[in-house]
Amino acid sequence: MIDFLAVLFGYAISGERTLEEFYRHLQPFASPFMALFERDRLPSRSALSRFLAALTAAPIEALRTLFLDDLLS
Repeated sequence: MIDFLAVLFGYAISGERTLEEFYRHLQPFASPFMALFERDRLPSRSALSRFLAALTAAPIEALRTLFLDDLLS
């Protein structure tokens, strides 16, 4: 799961409009980027897509609440 979170954090701060654009621009730097999170390689786009599709509303709402609370504090 940390692989997916690393990608999503990177995407969130990247300013790219879509995950597809983010992946395309990240590709040449994928290994060093993932090494920041002590991971070997970038997860495939299809694996990330399956992960996101499997999320239910409860964990998404919990993360949204945590991020909002952090932002406001």
